[in-house]
Amino acid sequence: MLTESDEINEAYIGFSNDMAESMEHVYRHLDAIGAALRHVTQTTESTDDDVAALFGEGAK
Repeated sequence: MLTESDEINEAYIGFSNDMAESMEHVYRHLDAIGAALRHVTQTTESTDDDVAALFGEGAK
């Protein structure tokens, strides 16, 4: 096959489309992980504040 053949071009375009779709899936997955980590951080901070209040830290 020649590098400028239609078969090679079609294979490259198909590969490029598959990679773009895969990267979109990776992006969505990483975005979901980021959202989960933000939620954990917010929950942890809220819990820390609640525990501090139990031990009188908020009464100062």
